[in-house]
Amino acid sequence: MDTSGNNWNGHGLLVVPKCADPQWVQTHGTPTLDIVAVHGLNGGRWSTWSKEDVMWLNNLLPAKLPTARIMTFGYNADLVINFSALGIRDHARKLLSLLRDERYDTVTASRPIVFICHSLGGIIVKQALRFATNEAPYRELATAACGLVSMLEEEGRLAAVP
Repeated sequence: MDTSGNNWNGHGLLVVPKCADPQWVQTHGTPTLDIVAVHGLNGGRWSTWSKEDVMWLNNLLPAKLPTARIMTFGYNADLVINFSALGIRDHARKLLSLLRDERYDTVTASRPIVFICHSLGGIIVKQALRFATNEAPYRELATAACGLVSMLEEEGRLAAVP
């Protein structure tokens, strides 16, 4: 998928297009799991998970987990020319706020969440879970969190940590 000229690598929480398609939901049913991918340093919410024209969170993962709603969170993680004053705690709070808003109704509020993290994304998620555990407005997110997959880059490709 061509990401030039659009906001795929923007900031915020994005439900990947395949999972956001009402036809997909009608065919596969109401999602039973939320997956949230968080990129690392110098990454983007789309580009980190893509190679050539394949964005695996959108093109491959839904076929393996058709009842999962897959989202990706973007934030300013540029090492060079980064004028943002936001830090890890700010990004963690933003992730929690957006995720809580996305899961606002009672059907999704208790749905299990699995986080997929690359690099700095893992630190942001750990901080977010710490806030969620200790702060009432986000406690349901901490309770729903049931897994964290940490990805490292190995020879130019992502590899899961055993």
